[in-house]
Amino acid sequence: MVTQPYIFTPNPSEYDIDTSLKEITEHGDSLFPVSVYLTNHPADQANMIHTHWHRELEILYIFRGKMEIKVEGVSYIAKEGELVFIPANQLHEALNYQQTACTFFAIVFDATFIESRVSDLIQQSYLDPLLHSADQQAIHITSDFVSHMNIQQALTHIIDLFALKEPLYELAIKAELFLFIKYLCQNTQYINRNKKPIDSKSKLNTYKCKKILLFY
Repeated sequence: MVTQPYIFTPNPSEYDIDTSLKEITEHGDSLFPVSVYLTNHPADQANMIHTHWHRELEILYIFRGKMEIKVEGVSYIAKEGELVFIPANQLHEALNYQQTACTFFAIVFDATFIESRVSDLIQQSYLDPLLHSADQQAIHITSDFVSHMNIQQALTHIIDLFALKEPLYELAIKAELFLFIKYLCQNTQYINRNKKPIDSKSKLNTYKCKKILLFY
């Protein structure tokens, strides 16, 4: 796997988060809304990811070490080789776990990048429940998961494709994201099939409540 930091997107900082805790960094661009970040944190650094949310989905892949990831107040202890899938618009952060150094990748992408143009079978059966359910929780992907090795391989391919940027890499990344979704959906017990869309006004009120609760 390619791991040179300069070939990945520069990491956002705490200054890239506004007063509502929304991350204002643009992940990719409107034509290719995908970014891959590589982060190395020493054992003595308490905060690994500042508390924030964004409209994009995020996959955290632990390459080395361990860390504690909190999503909407739920804590996940993720170790080497494990992943955490974070749905859109969910408040999340990451902390040092037991003074352990950690290296991890963050793959951040907009749902529109993989959605169907029309509401077809794929959109309704697989994408909507995972990407647009108001009740979908983060998913901690461990070695117990069905197709764990395939999930890990898809993420590794995305990281390498983004790093090398060979011809047609954008198409290959999109294909690998579809494979990731396929393997994730094989673990049906983690996918919320009761899709409850939220309107924009309700979303705004939810974000305000999140900020109030964070500092309560």
